[in-house]
Amino acid sequence: MSLAKKQNGLRRVISGAQTGVDRAALDAVIESGSHCSWGGCVPKGRLAEDGEIPDFYFNPGIFGCGLIEHKQSRDYKPRTVRNVADADATLILRFQGGGRTLSPGTKLTLSTIQSLEKSYRIYDPSKSHHAPLAVQWICETIIDDSGRYIEILNVAGPRESGSPGIYEKSKKFMIEVLNYTFCYRRWGLKIWSRNQI
Repeated sequence: MSLAKKQNGLRRVISGAQTGVDRAALDAVIESGSHCSWGGCVPKGRLAEDGEIPDFYFNPGIFGCGLIEHKQSRDYKPRTVRNVADADATLILRFQGGGRTLSPGTKLTLSTIQSLEKSYRIYDPSKSHHAPLAVQWICETIIDDSGRYIEILNVAGPRESGSPGIYEKSKKFMIEVLNYTFCYRRWGLKIWSRNQI
């Protein structure tokens, strides 16, 4: 097992702070103590489906953390585009199977990713075996010619009303992913490798 410390890697998680996956990602970073900063762009007026996004997410009193409002638009589309553009890669979480279709927001995220030629993966947070795959992708994906790994990760997916239970599953999934990503960066532990589990 290699114990070489990685010199770069995940240092920031961003999202649009909508209910469901977006909010779960932010809360996972906050609760896990993962040594990542967090933030992201939200619509002007701090709009989400459950009302105004709480002030804590904008003024947490934690260095390098906090959401920002889009300067012009109250619509969700511009903040989605900005978060994809600001990130090195996007992790999309959604329940799969059972005839589920992509939400309009997830379709927009995917089309923006493709137009900007960004790296992405889609995983189901209810499937525990997907977490090691997500960790491997985050830790081993080289995003540019300088050999830089994913440093800023955008996390996206359906809102809670369209996919009940997605918040809790996504938060648990993200806490696991963040903890194991930290273990890889700190000690070189590859949880996705059978001989290191």
